[in-house]
Amino acid sequence: MKKFLLILLMWGNVALAQSPIITQTYTDRCTGGTFVFSVPSNGQTVVVFYNKSRVFTANEFTNGALRAWLEETYAWWRNLNPCSTTQASATVAQQTAQQAASTATSIATNIPMPPPMPAPIPAPIPPPPPPPTPSTPAPPPPPPSSGSSSSSSSSSSSSSSQEKSGGEAGKGGGEGEKKGGGPEEKKGGSSEEKKEGGSEEKSEGSEESSESESSDSEESSSEEKKEEKKDEKKKTTTPPIIAANMAGIQGLDGKVATALSFGLSKSSLLGDKSYGVNSMVWSNMKQFLVSGNYSKTHIVNGEVDMISSTSVGAAKMYSTYLFSVGHSKVFLGRDGSVFGFNFGNNITSTEVSDTERELSGSFNTVFFYTKSFNFTRLSLAPLLALASNLVTYNFSTKTMDMPHSHILLTGNNFNYTVTKRFGANLGIIATSSLSNEFPTTYAITVGSRFQF
Repeated sequence: MKKFLLILLMWGNVALAQSPIITQTYTDRCTGGTFVFSVPSNGQTVVVFYNKSRVFTANEFTNGALRAWLEETYAWWRNLNPCSTTQASATVAQQTAQQAASTATSIATNIPMPPPMPAPIPAPIPPPPPPPTPSTPAPPPPPPSSGSSSSSSSSSSSSSSQEKSGGEAGKGGGEGEKKGGGPEEKKGGSSEEKKEGGSEEKSEGSEESSESESSDSEESSSEEKKEEKKDEKKKTTTPPIIAANMAGIQGLDGKVATALSFGLSKSSLLGDKSYGVNSMVWSNMKQFLVSGNYSKTHIVNGEVDMISSTSVGAAKMYSTYLFSVGHSKVFLGRDGSVFGFNFGNNITSTEVSDTERELSGSFNTVFFYTKSFNFTRLSLAPLLALASNLVTYNFSTKTMDMPHSHILLTGNNFNYTVTKRFGANLGIIATSSLSNEFPTTYAITVGSRFQF
């Protein structure tokens, strides 16, 4: 009996091993990943797809029930995957709020404010001039004497005798010139020719040397002008600030990805204008983000009245492409608080199938508030922001939708000043959907800032 049961068990195992296996394959259009599901022809299996799972039989593998369930799950997953417009909008809103708040805080703390004008000091009143003294009449000149007339006549007679003697001497000189003029002129002519030839050679050499000196002086002056222009450009702007951060970002699907971000900013010498470029690269090398911004500080009566900023950005999230343009207004409170808003437009291109893409545009707003608390070396700035997607237009289907989806951003940023030029920062931010479109996600950023 035992032998019979053993033979029966072995036969059953061989039959199961020889039964055919049914395989179903599904490719994710966002990440490009391939999912393979298999089940024995006379059995059943558990299929896990993203965050959902279900038991399927071999018959459901062949009649299309599994395929329909996969498409239904992917349609739900499409709003949460890295290629979704929701994920792209959340990433852009997070970067916009952080960048605007960081720019406003740095401008408010670094801009040099002119000192208050001192009260005018009245000029001292000069003392009155002394009273004029009465003038006395001058004495009359003495009358001319006889001695003076005799002296004048003697001086005139002596001058006439000197003129006669000078004329006779002039006649003698002229006769001497006539006698000795011939040979002296010949000698003088030859010497003059020699002097003229030598002087001509010297003048040519001096002209050449002067030309070379003038050309050298022109080159040196042009180089000096170029250096002066470079120095002037350097003087009109402050040294650049470089920021490098490493972030751990949790996606809407719950998976954590690592990203590296780099930023370069520069401001004018007065601090009223600033420029910046930021970029972010994910570790999977399939997600990229780059943005540029320009800020203008409006100063009224020696105080910062408002900061206006314009930003342009582009992002690639796997097969989804996004282009954004925004303009923000930032106001500074007297207690050190910073609050403002941003209006932006996003153009998104998503892949529907291998041969079809969908183009859509959206209008969104971001309102944010932050306040910096400064200590000896440490400063912290809590952040509160609300991002809203007000209107969405689909260019492919030519339909307009008003989803009114709202995203709440809360976080805190810690800055530690190591030296005057180097500092470290730690940032924590949470992203939540007020309409329960996706679960709350978190991001942690660790980095540093360096100023040349």
